[in-house]
Amino acid sequence: MTRFSLFARIGGASALCALLWTAAGASQGFDPSNIDPSVAACKDFYAYANGGWIARHPIPPDRSRFNGFDLIAQRNEELARRILEEAAANPNASGDTKRIGDFYASCIDVAAIERLGAKPVVPLMAQIDAIADPRSLADELAHLHDLGFGALWTLGATLDPKDSARQIAFVAPSGLGLPDREFYVRADARSEQIRSAYAAHVAALFRLFGDAPARAEEEAKSVLTFESRLAREQLTRVAARDPNATYNPMRVAELAALSPHVGWERYLAERKLAQSGAIDVTDPAYVKALDAAFERPALPDVKTYLRWRVLSQSAPSLSNPFADEDFALQRVLSGEQAPLVRWKRCTRLVDRLMGDALGRIWVERSFSPAAKIRVEAMARSIREVLADDIRTLPWMSDATRAGALAKLEALRALIGYPQRWRTYDGLTIARTDYWGNVRAASAYDLAWSLGKIGKPVDKGEFGMTPPTVNAYYSGQRNEIVFPAGILQPPFFDPAADDAINYGAIGAVIGHETTHGFDDRGRRFDAEGNLHDWWTPDDAKAFTARAQCVIDQFDGYATPEIPLNGRLVVGEAIADLGGATIAYRALERAQKRRPKTTLDGFTPEQRFFLGFAQYFAGSARPERTRTRALSDPHPPDRLRVNGTLSNLPEFAEAFHCQAGDPMVRPAKERCAIW
Repeated sequence: MTRFSLFARIGGASALCALLWTAAGASQGFDPSNIDPSVAACKDFYAYANGGWIARHPIPPDRSRFNGFDLIAQRNEELARRILEEAAANPNASGDTKRIGDFYASCIDVAAIERLGAKPVVPLMAQIDAIADPRSLADELAHLHDLGFGALWTLGATLDPKDSARQIAFVAPSGLGLPDREFYVRADARSEQIRSAYAAHVAALFRLFGDAPARAEEEAKSVLTFESRLAREQLTRVAARDPNATYNPMRVAELAALSPHVGWERYLAERKLAQSGAIDVTDPAYVKALDAAFERPALPDVKTYLRWRVLSQSAPSLSNPFADEDFALQRVLSGEQAPLVRWKRCTRLVDRLMGDALGRIWVERSFSPAAKIRVEAMARSIREVLADDIRTLPWMSDATRAGALAKLEALRALIGYPQRWRTYDGLTIARTDYWGNVRAASAYDLAWSLGKIGKPVDKGEFGMTPPTVNAYYSGQRNEIVFPAGILQPPFFDPAADDAINYGAIGAVIGHETTHGFDDRGRRFDAEGNLHDWWTPDDAKAFTARAQCVIDQFDGYATPEIPLNGRLVVGEAIADLGGATIAYRALERAQKRRPKTTLDGFTPEQRFFLGFAQYFAGSARPERTRTRALSDPHPPDRLRVNGTLSNLPEFAEAFHCQAGDPMVRPAKERCAIW
């Protein structure tokens, strides 16, 4: 559960690099036309480094943002599409290749989906209508959860935060239709507008299902009221950043005593986890508040809510009227002007539900062993630089320093793809049943995950699929993971010079590595266990440095972008640490070879250009606001300008002076590593 990714999740032949770089810049992995020379580097480095790129890449109608990540993801998806189309057209396909081909074929067959309309969900809706008491409610909730529907809570598998060698069950809040609790509790005008649009959306989907307009309106009011109560009981995202607050192991009897009307024993028996042992209850106050939902007077509202959860989560895989209404809400939240074309929706869904089956073929066609070896070498170099930094930190005591070095030494780097591919034996996919395939694959994946409870930990497992353009750090596994999807030009280009590669993928490696020592990651030790291994004085010194970052990003908040420094502090610390350590790794690498100026830029300048252009892109206002309320990553412009304004090395490279916007005053400058 403890995982820190570079971006909120989104989801090659060298000839395809032309999509990203001009021929003139391809040899060095950097395109000077991305720069906007009308902007002073020391005034707004993000606009200076990326203005040209942004002007050439307007946001497509089917996207809420468009940046370098999306451009690479687009290329990755095009290769995945070819793989899936070949599998779907191959009459001799077998095993997992046949499964992904049949799944894709069922998703692409719009005519068959249209003929069915809402029929696929009718049996489930009838089962919910038949709920008569708390006992049958627990039974039906277990059934819906087994099928992958999120409602009230989620039950999953995780490494025990205080014993990373074992896997246990966890119960966490789940089941809100809007992105976060903040959308239900904030009183500003925009939040009110979103809630009003959400209620209209709920009513519209119920009408599409066949409910009378008056009934649909009442159902919408019931859903919004019910979900608002759920939201108010949940921990805020900031509070949930404290891993000690979310670690509350309980036996089944203790869980049952917390909310006795829920019928936990029966529910867990239905899900074949009656003997699961300790269960980590991440939000006990929320679970306690759930008890009222299982009392008889609440049953009508709970049944309406469950019908809504089935309908809303099924809408994308039903006929076009349902899918279009599902997109209508996304448009409000993200600003997208058009839904994704069918093949992209289908490709992303196969990647999400059968990622290893698709990813194995994708890796064979797009990621070389040589690239894997080079990235592994960069990861070692950056780890060595961070180790040297930790050895000389003036604010860290020897006792904490020893623990930090031990943790860094134990850090594992998983690069590209898993050494052992997962298979999908036993998963039945029907070529003509798209909705059924979504449910079958979701149920299969969930059962596979729950099946880990009580079993040895697979230390080679990837938490992202190979084509994913992202990376992450896991505190409980003490590992950094880089799928092959992100190790593509321009983020990583074997033809690029060290300065660009260290500024781009090197800073990402540094970002994920220093996540192990941010405000959350530092609480886990070398083995991935949650315990306080810092001395009180060192913890106080770190907290003061982290507060500097919090204050800096709080200062960027506006009514349109309600940024919360306490929400983004972990990612902002990792951005700052990643850039700092990667720059030092570049300096070390340059000692072994002569410095070369290319296109008029020194290696130091190209490093920062590579870092900035990594975040090049634009986002719609709706998405930016939604992310500010629910995403721990700052806006891309601030990830560049906010980070680099703290670095004297940046100011020196571009000859910035005190008083320039890109130079924070010395007394306000944030520094940790």
